[in-house]
Amino acid sequence: MTIPTNGPSHHGHNGGDNSGGGHSDSGTYSNGSPFLGFKPNIVIIFPDDNGYNDVNWTNPTVWKPFRTPNLDKLAFSGVRLSTYYTASTCTPSRCAVLTGRYIPRTGCYGDADLNTAWGLPLSEITIANYLESAGYYNVMFGKWHLGSFHESFLPMNRGFHHFVGFVGGGGDYFEHTDHDGYDWWYDSSVDKDAYGIY
Repeated sequence: MTIPTNGPSHHGHNGGDNSGGGHSDSGTYSNGSPFLGFKPNIVIIFPDDNGYNDVNWTNPTVWKPFRTPNLDKLAFSGVRLSTYYTASTCTPSRCAVLTGRYIPRTGCYGDADLNTAWGLPLSEITIANYLESAGYYNVMFGKWHLGSFHESFLPMNRGFHHFVGFVGGGGDYFEHTDHDGYDWWYDSSVDKDAYGIY
């Protein structure tokens, strides 16, 4: 087990204080908790169209078209969620992951594409909101797909401090366009300088 240090991270944020007890060489504190006063790094990887057997750690005996050594390493050194339910489309699944709620309770029943006038309800509290209130600096890279018709639905207004990616359902890797237009963002602004850059 790796316990984050108490020093500043690369974002310049303090990893927490050590007010909960004395540190011992065994990696735990005098009260028995290995994390008291520390904030571990949290990384959520949420790929689209990923089948259970598409990664090596779930079933290494099944042939796969590609190897996933880095994902395997992360999986075996972190928490693996192996019993869960998901939707067959993007937005409802993302709503469930970010809120920790069953899909029907989030109100997300379809995909919130660029031309859709709805998104993850603003009444829903995201994991990023909770982590922000605990002092975390939250970043998101990649696909949002939880609503973009109003700025209040964008990642920077849902608990994230930094965002680079697209807010719709998909896009071209170089032109950053989908059928609804150009879609590449840096924080709360469309980043037209990324056009043509992979």
